[in-house]
Amino acid sequence: MKLKIKNNKSNKIAGMTLAEILIGMAVTSIIMIAVFTSYTLVNNSYTQVTDRAKISSSGRDMVGMMMRDIRMAGFKFFGDDLVVDEMIPISITSSTDVCCDQIQIMHGDYNSTLTPKFQRYRITYFGEVNASDEYFLLKKKMERWDGSAWDTIFPTDGSSGETIRDYLVDMEFVPINRKGIIITDDLLNDLSVNQEDKFVRAVDLRLTFRSKDEFYKTVPDSTSEAAKRRIIHALGNAARSLSSGTLDKFFRESVVITIHTRNIGLEQ
Repeated sequence: MKLKIKNNKSNKIAGMTLAEILIGMAVTSIIMIAVFTSYTLVNNSYTQVTDRAKISSSGRDMVGMMMRDIRMAGFKFFGDDLVVDEMIPISITSSTDVCCDQIQIMHGDYNSTLTPKFQRYRITYFGEVNASDEYFLLKKKMERWDGSAWDTIFPTDGSSGETIRDYLVDMEFVPINRKGIIITDDLLNDLSVNQEDKFVRAVDLRLTFRSKDEFYKTVPDSTSEAAKRRIIHALGNAARSLSSGTLDKFFRESVVITIHTRNIGLEQ
């Protein structure tokens, strides 16, 4: 039995003309361009939202750390008779430049494994310009009184301080007394002022950070509404505000909080 194979004629096969192929390629290209453009816009938007979230999150973390330390200022355990050269719960050194203020916090502690058992710690927060002189580094240093001098226990590498956050723009501390008045050198040196009005009962804190990379596409005109929205206002010295005439493409955000000192002035 022989099998018969039926040959299809080429003129019966449906095909596409060159014009149809070119039209299909053009439509596909348009669709691909639209998809790529949409992806780019969404990705850029996502990157900006992520950068904002990182700056906000890390800023809140730094404020939380400082809040815990500032609230401990002046704390001592009952029966603590440890004597140090000078017990100053909070000491603030204000910067006359853009950045940064420095704060020193002293408080007591108790550790039965150490001699003496009552301990005294001093914590310092300060800003230091980075190697490329582009931004500041937020640094922390912790010391313990060894009976005759302050011994650095953090960091352990002998450096001036441990970097806990980079891309710092400004750090500002404003000491407030019990009446809500800013404590200045003139107030401290005024002999007619009640001693209790010289105690730091609260600290206004401002931390301003910027993005690692350029965030905005353009620098707005200094008189535009967009420029006004980017202005960073200082708490005390107005000269430390970031005006609309000095803006760039970086994103900046400030975290501002008032921290109450719970242990200062309790012995009075």
